[in-house]
Order: sequence, then C-alpha cells, then structure tokens
Amino acid sequence: MKLFSRKLRYAAIRIPLIYCVFAVLWIMASDQTLALLLPEAASITHFQTLKGLLFILLTAALLYHLIHRQQLLASRYNSLTVHANDSILLFDHQGKLVDANDRALRMYGYTRDQMQHIHARQLLPDAASDWRSCFLAEAQHNGIIFESEHKHADGSTFSVEVSACLLKIGGSDYIQAIVRDITERLRVVEKLRESEQLLAHMSAIAHIGGWEFDVETGIGSWTREVAHIHGVEFKDNISAEFGLGFYEAESREKIEAAIQQAIDHGKPYDLELELVTARGIRKWVRTVCTPHIIDGRVLKLQGSFQDISDRKVAEDKMRLATLVFENSSEAIMVVDAESQILSVNPAFTEMTGYTAQEVVGKTPKILASGKQDRKFYEEMWHLLDSNGKWQGEVWNRRKNGESYAEWLTIDTIYNEHGEVIRRVALFSDITKNKQNQEVIWRQANFDQLTGLPNRRMLHDRLNQEILKADRNHQMLAVLFLDLDRFKEVNDTYGHLMGDQLLQESAHRLLHSVRECDTVARLGGDEFVVILSGLQDKDVVQDIAQSILKKFDTPFQLDNDLTHVSVSIGITIYPEDGNAGEVLFKNADQAMYVAKNNGRNRYSYFTASMQAHAQNRMRLSNDLHLALPGQQFELYYQPIVELATGQVHKAEALLRWQHPTRGMIPPDNFIPLAEETGLIVDIGNWVFYEAARQVKRLQSLHHASFQISINKSPVQFHNETHGHEAWISFLLMNDLPRQSIVVEITEGLLMHTDESISAQLLGFRDAGVQVALDDFGTGYSSLSYLKKFDIDYLKIDRIFVRNLSRNSSDMALCEAIVMMAHKLDIKVIAEGIETEEQRELLQQIGCDFGQGYLFSPPLPAPAFEAYLRP
Repeated sequence: MKLFSRKLRYAAIRIPLIYCVFAVLWIMASDQTLALLLPEAASITHFQTLKGLLFILLTAALLYHLIHRQQLLASRYNSLTVHANDSILLFDHQGKLVDANDRALRMYGYTRDQMQHIHARQLLPDAASDWRSCFLAEAQHNGIIFESEHKHADGSTFSVEVSACLLKIGGSDYIQAIVRDITERLRVVEKLRESEQLLAHMSAIAHIGGWEFDVETGIGSWTREVAHIHGVEFKDNISAEFGLGFYEAESREKIEAAIQQAIDHGKPYDLELELVTARGIRKWVRTVCTPHIIDGRVLKLQGSFQDISDRKVAEDKMRLATLVFENSSEAIMVVDAESQILSVNPAFTEMTGYTAQEVVGKTPKILASGKQDRKFYEEMWHLLDSNGKWQGEVWNRRKNGESYAEWLTIDTIYNEHGEVIRRVALFSDITKNKQNQEVIWRQANFDQLTGLPNRRMLHDRLNQEILKADRNHQMLAVLFLDLDRFKEVNDTYGHLMGDQLLQESAHRLLHSVRECDTVARLGGDEFVVILSGLQDKDVVQDIAQSILKKFDTPFQLDNDLTHVSVSIGITIYPEDGNAGEVLFKNADQAMYVAKNNGRNRYSYFTASMQAHAQNRMRLSNDLHLALPGQQFELYYQPIVELATGQVHKAEALLRWQHPTRGMIPPDNFIPLAEETGLIVDIGNWVFYEAARQVKRLQSLHHASFQISINKSPVQFHNETHGHEAWISFLLMNDLPRQSIVVEITEGLLMHTDESISAQLLGFRDAGVQVALDDFGTGYSSLSYLKKFDIDYLKIDRIFVRNLSRNSSDMALCEAIVMMAHKLDIKVIAEGIETEEQRELLQQIGCDFGQGYLFSPPLPAPAFEAYLRP
C-alpha cells in the first residue's frame, strides 16, 4: 500500500500547484489592479515589492495547505486499508500483486513477503483459466460486484464477493479488487434455506399453513400448503369470497359468522369445518384466527389452516372401534404383556358371567376349565411368541361352573421396539355349534333310519380297512346285500312297515357279523358288509350263511308274518381288486348273479362277471348311438283270431341291428335302455313308427287293423304327459284310437301312483285299448283290472309251453279265460308253437293266439306279404 499512497500524494500536489502558478502570473500581470486597490501607494516599485511579498505569502499558504491535505488523505487512507474488514488487492496489468492490506494477508494466509511474489492466478481455483475475467468479469471499465471462489495458501477454497474496477495511476493500468469472505454468510443463507424447506416440509406433513386477510382491502394471502389443502394452484393474493367458496352452506354460514365476529369485535375463533376442494375431494380442516387490532380497530385477520382429515378418520375409527368393542357379539378381552386383564366388553360378561370389576387385574386362568392339559397351553404360547397369533378351540368355564366351548383368536400388539404391550383375545361360544356339528356329522355319515354308516362313511371305512390290510398283510371281503322283493312288500304294507323291515334287517345283519366288521346301508334295501382282518376265506362263507339263516326267520309286520330273503354278492381284497370302487362294483355284480340264480343265496365275484360287466358297459355306450344312427327296426308278429283264423292284429317288436355285432336280442338291450332312460325316446320312436305302419296296413289289408306296442314302466314314470302326445298324433293322422294297443306289465299295476293312474285312465278315456302282458306271472289284483278297464289279457308263454289236456296249465288257462270273459276282457295266448296248443286254447274259448305256429316276427315288407291272400 506504500506505493499506492506515494503516487496518490504526488497526484494531490500536482493539481493545486497549477492553480498557484496561474494565480501568481495573474497577480504579476495586473499592476493596474493594485493601483486601483491601493491608490495611495508611492510608486510602482512599491507595487512590485508588494506583489513579491504577496506571491511569497500565497505560495507558502498553498504549500502548507497541500502538505496538510496530503497528511490528512494519507491518514484517512491508511485508516481505511488497515482497519478494513475486506481484503483490498491491487494488481498491475500483468496480474502481479502490487499491494494488499493486512486483512488480505490474513484472509489468504500469506505473509507480506510472500505476497510480493503472488500472481492473481495463485489466488484462484485451479480450474480458473482467465485471471482477469475472474476478477473483473464482463464489466471491466465500470466495475462490478460478483461472487466467486478463491483459494487459501494451503489450497483450500472459500467463497468470496469481489468488487473490482480499473484504475489509472501514473499513466499505468491497475486493477483494484475489494474481496470479502462470504463463506459464513452463504452458510447462514443455506441454513436459512434449509430451515425454510424444513418449515415447508413440516407444514406439508402436518397439513398446516398460514393465511392473512386485510380487512380494509378485502384481499388476503395464504401459503402454499393452504393452497394445496384447497386443491388450487398457489398465488399470493386471493379474495375473501374465493376462500369461502369451498364451503357448503352449513359450514359457510358458520365461518362467515365467525369472521364477522372477529372483524366487529376482535373475537378469535377456532373451527373445524368440512370443505370440498377444487378437485371435488371432501376434507376436514381446522382454521384458527387471531384478529390484529391497532387503536381499537381490527385491521388484519391472521391464522392457520390444517388438514385434519386423517385425524377425523382416526376419530371415526376410534368411535367405531369403541362401538364394535361395546356392541360386539363376540367376547373381547385385552391383556397386558404380563397377561393381566385390562379390559373386557359386555359380551364377555354375558358369555362368562364375570363382570369387568371381577376380572380386571386378574389373568385369563380364571376361566380355565381344566380340560386342556399343560402341553396344549405350551404349544399355544409357543405359537404366540413365534408369530404373535393363535387361533383354535378351547374349553373354558363360566362363573357358574358350567363348561363351554369357545373359538378363540389371540392377536399380539407390539411397540416400536418389537416388545409385546398388549394381547387381544376374541372368542365366541360354539357349544351349540359343536352340538349341531355333531348332529350334522351323524347325518352326513350315518343312515337316519337304521343308524348304520351310510355310503360316505362306508367309503372312508373301506379305505381305512384296505390300508390296514396292506399293513398287516391280511385280506378283507366286501359283501353287497339286496333284500329280495322288498319293493313288493313295501308297496303292499306301506312305507312305515317297509321302514320297520329295514330296521329289523339292519339289526339282524349286525348280529350276524363280528365286532370288528362294518355294516352299512347304501340306500333303499341295499346293505354292505366289510369283513376285515381275514386270514382265510372260510370266515366269509360262514358269515354269509349266517346272514342267510338270520333272514329265514319271518318278519313281524303289523299283524302279519312276511318272509324276505337276501341276495349276497361277495368280493375279496386283494384278489379281486385293489381299490374301494372296484370292490363295490365287483360285489354288486356278484349280487345280481345271486338274484338271477334264484335269490336267497350268495355268489362270489368271478372274472367272467367282470367280462360280462364290461360287455354290458360297451353295449350301453353303443345304445346311445342306435336311435340317431337309425339302427332300430320294428318286426311284426301276427295275432290270430283263433275262431276264424283271421289276422287283424299284430305285436310290434323292437330289433337292434348293431353295425358290428349284428342283431342284438331285446332281452340284452331293453333293460339297459330302461336303466339309462333311453327307453323314453326309443319308446316314442316305436309308437310313431307303429302308427305309420298301422295306417298303411289299414289301407292295404283291413280298416280296423291294430298294432300292439309295449310301453315300459320307465316311460310312465318319466313322461307324465306322454300319453297326451300319442293321442294327439293319432287324431292328427286320422287314425282310429283303437289302432294302437298299449301293452303293460303286471308290475306297473302293482306300483301305480297318481301319475301312472292318470295316464292309464287317460288312455281309457281316449279309447286307446290296453293289454296286460305276461298275465299270471305277477301279483295282479282283480281290482286293477276293473279300475283301469283293461281290454286284453295276454297269457304268458310259460303256461302255454307245456299245455296238455289234463295238465294244471290247462286248468289255469281255462280259469284265466273264464275270469276275463266275465270281466268282458279278451284273452290272447302267447307262445303257441303246436297245433295241439292252438286247438286246446280254442276249445276253452281263448280269443286270440300268437306264436311261431302262425309266424315268427317279420320285418314290415315281409309282414305285408304274409297278410296278402
């Protein structure tokens, strides 16, 4: 700074000297001026001397002034530079540091000797390339203040504010830079910015913001958070109406009244209101207002807005939780970490009999019934400690000592450190449910009539017995039992007696087997026995014979004794099959063999039965394709009037021409059609085909020609209005209603219900004749013949086959003919194969005959040829 002060001093001296010179010259050149000023002066010499003295005095005064001014300027400059808080640097035009004050030395960390060799680049960061631009920036001639980075002597950087300008000193260019360390200021600014951000962040988290309203101008302002709460973009000024527009009528009236009170009387307010944001979202807010009063007048309103929607939701949840706790139908118990009861709800009191005062402070052991052992509770606490949850069934005891079953759910509540603070137990009384479940379980697994295991339980038992047999290397047997002619007895004596018969049958079966065996009822009159733990098969035969013997004893039904036998099918595990379903199927097949062999016997399953069953299944599958594949055909067998030999009747007989097996007998596929229900569609096809054929025969042969068709009982049961469609078809085709004769079996009459009776009576009323087929083989009642107005009786072929003049069959046939004629019923004898049979039947007055003596069943063209004379 010495160089700088020296040059400044020379500059300060030069300027006043110039003025002194001009002043002296002026004075010396102006004698006339002095003469005018001093008219009494003696001579010009005196003027010259006086002017010299004046010159000397003026010069001395000027010199004194200049020296004093220089000293004053130097003192002021030194004071400014030495005591300045900012660093002052002077650089020449090459960037060499010319001078610097002490503050600069301390700021940059250099000594004065080191500073004499410093270049401006050494004070700048390494990345700076142009030292002049870093000090002067763009405003080199006018000076500029800007912020930058400078470097300490140790290489560390710091932030500075630079005020720089160009100076002309002694004809040379210099750069003067006043540098201020602003590191602390920037740190404070950054802290302030962080604080503002933190405040804004906290306001956003708390959903709280401020607002202000000028009462005189009607203009207000709010913070960004308040704008966010209202769902609008932030702007500094808003009108009062703009803010109030978010409230619905009730809330708006409330806040307008509060604002008016604040303006008129300086009354603060604190309100919780519901508003609708600009986006249509409903929110709860808390608005607080403090009036700003000066000289008794309210000039401003200041306050805050806070979104309290979450709090409101929490409060609603708390209220709801309280309502649930108090009104829950489930008992609730809250305990602390030490399992001491803290709270219970009214349902707890109602369920256990204990009031809150009686249990609070105690442990749940007060409810223990003692039915669960220590291991049970150890496992419960292990799960609670592992995952904080447990759920299960527990037996507890009420205050009155009564035990009850409850379904218990326990949840654990932890604090922020993962420590248990609460456990909540919810439980409901399931005693009645368990009792109901027991009833339901028994209903689901046991037969309600006999108390025996039902089909479901039977399957479970069989699977268990199979596993046991495998484990112990033993055999077991499955016996499938069916009561013989049970349906006939049931229909004769009624269902009540039938149920009694089933109960007694179950009792006899239970007393025919060992304790380790299982007796089950499948349904209807079917039973199954599982004989387990067998070492040999002789036991099976002994038990089967014991069952048959038990059923030799007649059943007492009401006042009558009734004989009912049983047919038994037997299959052995593992010889005949290794799965439950296979064993059931095998035993079922063996049972049918026993029935077909005469009933009241047992039959073992054989491989041939399996082959027969598989063949039956394949045939059943093919039967579904027969009707759509046009594989059926009607054959016609003539019914001859024995007295005249005329043929005005025929029976339509169904034939199945299988595409690969050829002609299949009706006895093989008709039962399958009935079992599968296909007989309904097949029977309708037979009717329509026979109706078309009879129309043709009436036109070609005889106007009153009749064709008989067989109608299965399944058709009567499955088509309750099928007869109406048949009658309508006859009328539509101009066929006399006597054109078709419907043949039924005796069994149908025995098991008639209202629907079957209605159909038979419908045929009678419409004029369609009905024939009773296979008469004499069943249990027909004469009342049925009268009730349903039967038109024809057909004597079964078993009575005709061995017919001779003195045989019992002859007497029986004669009795049937006489009885029928007495009832005005015509008689048709089936199976006539010899001339003798024809003559004998004719002699006893039989009306019609049918059999191979006259003709076998013929296809339609052959039958038409047979009718030609």
